[in-house]
Amino acid sequence: NELDFDGFVAPGFEADAGRVVRRFHRPDAEQPAFLVTSHVADTAAAAHADLVTWLAGLQSPQRMPSVEGLGDVAYMGASGAAEGAVAWVAFLRGNVFVRLSNFDAHLEPGLALVDMARAIDLTLLEAPQLVEGARPARPMVQTLSLSKTEVVAGARVHLEVEVADANGGKPHLQWTLGGAGLGYVERAADGELYLHTTGPGRIDLELEATSSMGTYTRAQVSLEVWDD
Repeated sequence: NELDFDGFVAPGFEADAGRVVRRFHRPDAEQPAFLVTSHVADTAAAAHADLVTWLAGLQSPQRMPSVEGLGDVAYMGASGAAEGAVAWVAFLRGNVFVRLSNFDAHLEPGLALVDMARAIDLTLLEAPQLVEGARPARPMVQTLSLSKTEVVAGARVHLEVEVADANGGKPHLQWTLGGAGLGYVERAADGELYLHTTGPGRIDLELEATSSMGTYTRAQVSLEVWDD
């Protein structure tokens, strides 16, 4: 999860069912310069499906040029913003799909997306390889509980969470609230997590935990929030 490129910063990442998106900015810019999307699939075939889906969605009848020496297979798309500008690069390495996208090639026509992709690929090559037929290890949610299951709107509820990362790293936690109730999760000054309830109704709080190697798992806990 810890990608680093000179001259750019990424404040964090967004995850959805194992598809991780990182937005890299110039230090003094609000708009991202480029995005890195990755998916650690269970199998190489599933990663190939990610690449096929991406290529099938392109609005071009032309065959996309391949990139030699990158991943197991790689393609790129040129941008009309300037000569030599690259709009995107997508590649596979085993069961991992990666895509780099220029956020606005007119503003950043000189982005070396292919070189950045090669740097990511080298990082992947350093990772331990799975034995034939094995699936990547997922994080394990060992504890997910709320101190109360019924509260009045406005209450702050302590959230106990423990996630084990099989790869020995620090898992990334992302929260989604479903149901009619309203609220948000925040880490307090004491380092503890709390669910702040702001509107009545049932809240289904879902945790998506992403491991240091990009695999994920989900867990859910619920509570009722009353008007008074």
